[in-house]
Amino acid sequence: MSRAIATHLEPIPRLVRLVLLLTVFAQLGDAITFALGSQMIGIGQESNGLMASLYHHAGLTGVLLLKGWAILMTVSVLMLLARRMPRAFMVGAVVALAFGLLGLLSNTTTVAALIG
Repeated sequence: MSRAIATHLEPIPRLVRLVLLLTVFAQLGDAITFALGSQMIGIGQESNGLMASLYHHAGLTGVLLLKGWAILMTVSVLMLLARRMPRAFMVGAVVALAFGLLGLLSNTTTVAALIG
């Protein structure tokens, strides 16, 4: 006699999906503008010592792998929090979104200022 295990999962609310999507786009924007900026003006203007050091030791590939891994881990943690701890999800997502936007803005303005 077999018994099917029924699990009922509520769909992820639209707001949660939107915030998560914006967070991922902001983080990817930071990574892309870092890659473009480091190739256009070099690593000398990078204010994040970890990224500058990693760039010197592992090149752009190393930095992008670390950024990609960080994005995947952030999304994984946020997805776990989304259903279990919605407030913690929103706090984490807003912080990750803010850091992504800050990196994107910083990278863009630095490159624009230096290349005129």
